[in-house]
Amino acid sequence: MNEALQKENIAKDREIRQLNKDAQTYEQTIMNLRKEMSSCKYQPPEVSKKDAEVMAGMCCTGRECGEWEPVKDFSELLRDETLKYQERVQKMENNLKSSGDSIRALRKVNVTLTEEMHSMRRVCAALDEQCRAANMRAQFKDEIIREMRRQLKQAKAKLKDTTELTSLKSKDYVSGDGECPHGSAVSYDSVTIACVRAQPRRKRDVPLRDASLRPYDCRSPVNLSNDDSINVD
Repeated sequence: MNEALQKENIAKDREIRQLNKDAQTYEQTIMNLRKEMSSCKYQPPEVSKKDAEVMAGMCCTGRECGEWEPVKDFSELLRDETLKYQERVQKMENNLKSSGDSIRALRKVNVTLTEEMHSMRRVCAALDEQCRAANMRAQFKDEIIREMRRQLKQAKAKLKDTTELTSLKSKDYVSGDGECPHGSAVSYDSVTIACVRAQPRRKRDVPLRDASLRPYDCRSPVNLSNDDSINVD
């Protein structure tokens, strides 16, 4: 739209220049016609009608004047030429007035188009500024998204490494001595319970009974009323 306004403005300027040239041409033509009219206002001395008729009669015989021609009346011719010049001058003045009106109208249109072009330039500048701001916001958001993705990727990698390290430690702890069969334990509690269950039972040291005692004596009730007590070493 801005380019269209510029083209139209250039065309109007060209038309204004052409009209100015036409106006100058009309003014020059008017001046020339006025000069011609002023030069044509001079009239030759009038010859009386009677003298003209006499001279015409003398010339009609062809004897007295030989090759002379009768005197012609130039008044009608001058009046006709004057009227023609006046009509041409009036036409030129009308054309000049019309051209002046057209020039003024075109200048007004030119001013209006120039103001519209300036307004469109301001609007375009504002839109360009909004586009730059939007691009900056989009770029900032893209940078934030890339940074968040990078941090998320690092966190996932760190979590994976930690999980693998924990799994290796748990496997080494469970299957390190070869006594815990549950090498693929899910949690530390299950691993602990499995290892405790896999431990061998320890034998308690029980004091030996007296060899003099018989097996059936051990099953017989003990008489607590006796003064002698049974010593079990």
